[in-house]
Amino acid sequence: CTPVVDGDKYIYFIDSGRSILGKMDDDGLSHWRLSHNDEGGWAGSPALFEGSVFCYTRKGFATAVDTATGKEVWKRKFANGGSHVDQSAVAVSKGVVIMCGKDDPDDEALNFNRTLYGLDAKTGKEKWKVPVKLGMTNVVPHVMDNVFVFQTINGEVGCCGLLDGATKWMSKPAGQVSTGGAVICKDTGLVYSTANLRAKKEWNKPRGGKGAFRAFDLKTGEQKWQQEIVHECNAMPIVAPVGPDKKLLVIFGVGANPGTWKDPTGDEWPAIVVAYDAKTGEFVWSTELRIWYNRGPGGTNQEARFQDQQAVVWSTPAASSDGRVFIGWHACHMFEIEGATGKFLSEFQFTTSFLAGPVIGPNMLIASSGRGTFIWRDRNIKGVVVRDLELPLSESGCEHFWPHKMNKPDRTEYSELPATTDIARKPDWVGGDLEKHFARLQSTDFYHKTPVVDSQRNIYMATNASQLVIIRPDGTIRGTVHLGPYLSNPCLHDRYLYACNFGGFFLKVDLETLEVVSNKKYCSFTESDSWNPIVAVKQGILLAVGEHWTRVPGQCGGNWVVFGIDINTEKIAWYYPSPYMVYNFLPTVLEDEDRFIWSDNAGGLYCARISDGTELWKDLTVPENVGSFTTGHCCSGPNGMMYNAYNLKSPPDMPFGLWNWGQGAGGVIRANDMNTGERKWIRNFDFECHVAPVVVAKGAGNPGYLVVAAQGCQGGYAPAQGEKLDDDSSVWPSGDAWQGYIAAWDADTGDEIWRFTLPLWKHYEARGSYINDIFLPDCFGSPTANVDGNIYVIHWSGTAYCLEGGSGKILSETDVKGSSQSAPVILPGLLLLPQCYNVVAFRDEKLESEWLEAARAKGDKRADPRLWAHHKQVLIKADKEAINMALHVHPNCGAFPKTECVEIGHPWKEYSKETWQAKCRRLAAKSGAFPDDAPRWFVIGGGKSGGITVRKGEGLKTEELGRLATGAQIKQLGLKGERLHYQKEQGEGPETGWVSLTLKGQNLLRPALFR
Repeated sequence: CTPVVDGDKYIYFIDSGRSILGKMDDDGLSHWRLSHNDEGGWAGSPALFEGSVFCYTRKGFATAVDTATGKEVWKRKFANGGSHVDQSAVAVSKGVVIMCGKDDPDDEALNFNRTLYGLDAKTGKEKWKVPVKLGMTNVVPHVMDNVFVFQTINGEVGCCGLLDGATKWMSKPAGQVSTGGAVICKDTGLVYSTANLRAKKEWNKPRGGKGAFRAFDLKTGEQKWQQEIVHECNAMPIVAPVGPDKKLLVIFGVGANPGTWKDPTGDEWPAIVVAYDAKTGEFVWSTELRIWYNRGPGGTNQEARFQDQQAVVWSTPAASSDGRVFIGWHACHMFEIEGATGKFLSEFQFTTSFLAGPVIGPNMLIASSGRGTFIWRDRNIKGVVVRDLELPLSESGCEHFWPHKMNKPDRTEYSELPATTDIARKPDWVGGDLEKHFARLQSTDFYHKTPVVDSQRNIYMATNASQLVIIRPDGTIRGTVHLGPYLSNPCLHDRYLYACNFGGFFLKVDLETLEVVSNKKYCSFTESDSWNPIVAVKQGILLAVGEHWTRVPGQCGGNWVVFGIDINTEKIAWYYPSPYMVYNFLPTVLEDEDRFIWSDNAGGLYCARISDGTELWKDLTVPENVGSFTTGHCCSGPNGMMYNAYNLKSPPDMPFGLWNWGQGAGGVIRANDMNTGERKWIRNFDFECHVAPVVVAKGAGNPGYLVVAAQGCQGGYAPAQGEKLDDDSSVWPSGDAWQGYIAAWDADTGDEIWRFTLPLWKHYEARGSYINDIFLPDCFGSPTANVDGNIYVIHWSGTAYCLEGGSGKILSETDVKGSSQSAPVILPGLLLLPQCYNVVAFRDEKLESEWLEAARAKGDKRADPRLWAHHKQVLIKADKEAINMALHVHPNCGAFPKTECVEIGHPWKEYSKETWQAKCRRLAAKSGAFPDDAPRWFVIGGGKSGGITVRKGEGLKTEELGRLATGAQIKQLGLKGERLHYQKEQGEGPETGWVSLTLKGQNLLRPALFR
């Protein structure tokens, strides 16, 4: 839905997906919001008139809302219903509001509306209605003086009286269905229409492939001209004065609307933008041809979630006073075009369609895509400073305490500081709490990132939708700054914070003023996983990830390109396309050797030069492990080794995974030489790995190191009790009793040294989730190791553990009351345990004093006494307002729908191991994987001998037919004791015969589909 803007730069928008009507300022702060789910959800673009915003719902309710307060002025049911896909706009003039709807209850199933209504703007009472026999879709009523025009789905152009709805004239249909429209130009007295002519429908030409640009006399309806176009016309035109002579041109996009993945109508979609002289109808220019190759619209693929998604090829254009034209293309681009010539000036690429028309307001441009709204304006982003820094950075220095998630670039998530081992006591403070905030965006506003901490111990945290929140070392708020949605983990360097957002922007923030001093687009978009940029100081390169082309975002993140961004020129220095998806990018950076090391989602490991991205070595696990998934990554040790945690792909008979067991194939820890990439050892285990390991000294006088990893499978979804999900729903619960472990292996040999078993977590969901408000963390947050050899880690049950690294002994534990995606952070005398809604802090005065004494003796600027005056956490009104602004709510916000936090009950019978297995069997049968009910088996024995022995008969002395290869899939024809009669379905070996189930107590076969 295209937003509207008033003269004070307030933006009024409709989010039809969440059924939200809202008002926000150009800082992105909400002044009010309304929800109307009960009336079918908001639809179409709103309209402004005399202090009210007018809109309608899909069930035929019209509403007028006070623009100042967000309170309803009136609401009435004006129609029997409305289309569930139509996004027709509201128009209002001279006290008459024009809306589309359905007058006949029998029209309920139609995807278009068949009546135009005129309502009194003050009361909502009906003034007139105009039935439209052929129906309408994406109508934008265009008003001039006392008349308005509109266009039907078949290209009829109608002109009616604004005050009484009387029909002045109606043109003949153009001949074919179109989502085009009609506009008036007062200067020419003409009405311009884009429509489709009757022609034979063909592949890639769903409406016949013949468009028409027509002009009608506004007073009489006489057709002045018709220009035939070689592409379909499905987008609204505009009339704009362009060029030095302000020549009036009619500008619009042409091309066929793409089909859907469910009902494809083509796979090659050419599109151009054209301009015609508004006075004569003569052709003036066209842009370069653009072609979209796909069966569905931009931003979609064959996944079930996109099967029915539709799109219009072009948005309505918008023209600026200096003659530039902005237009959105369904293929995930918005273009800036020189209005006088048709030359492309620039383009903006994202990940979803730009179907809503761009909007030009006072010194700003607004573009709404299917997944976000972008605002360009005439000033930099600047955060809100609640409390100033204690000292200028010039006095405290810029040696930051925890500059990025890795903390030490050459030794991942390791701290050289001691930390308290007593976390069983009451915390000293809890900061930045969001849990039951009325404006928290459900299933999105959780702290997903590990905090970073500057040289004055200020803590920087962000959720996937909120602004960055800065918390002082006493738990009060220092400030907030809006850096965009789905922010990467931030990192600190010198006097700046660096981060990248979902829109593909690289941002640089002044730590003192919180002003964004640079905001550059470096890639198409970035994914939503918790990846971690880092500045390689000696090379002046920011290492980041993202996408360098249009691709449909995954449901759970992951990027395919590694970038090196020069922090001085702010340009891309190089990029490295990854052979496989990179998830939770967590590089080890070796600046002195000009190289860095990272891993991909399948367990591959890479080493490249920081300065130019040249590959030095790699150790791949694809194609054999394609389809696996881990949120883990690699870590480095001081022994010259890399340790990579990942998972194996599901076996072919378990494509949907196992109840309580994730993908069902288990996890891996692999050791590689850091210099050569040579594999040193590899260990497999039943449970998955979803976080990077850490390396600690063995301790107790023993030389060498241990690599410590947290293991466990993870699920997390939980529907409302009694809710019935479809078999192919992606939000099925996948377990209700989750086992977790923390284990240590000898870093040199891979021998297991100790293992700690956590209590069973008997829930579907992670701690902190609510009904329809699901947090999906890893089953553990990242572990942190410190100089004392202790391990700190938070389990998704909300329990934080402090373990002795050398033995696995629990030193203490605490309930932080929420699961975590983050690593614990260690500061001098302060331990931070971040969870999904806040950060929990434990202070140790003795450790703080010891660090200060040593630091002051060395002249460390960070130990300045002015930075260490202890203050008790006292939250005031400014702290509350800062959290409001962090969640994009203006301090003077009026009406706002509250986020409900409804507890998830205990596991129930609708979702259990039995119902999961039954669902998986149904899906397997539907996919044709197992066309009948006969049992299937997989060969797991014979790995060292080329397979297992096959004989012609049941007896062990019958003729030997050969060997059935390990991994083969067979169909059971009969079973007698330990002997199985089979027919081969996949793999190498005899087509049929008899095999044994076991040999000397070892299984040779395992049953397929479910363990």
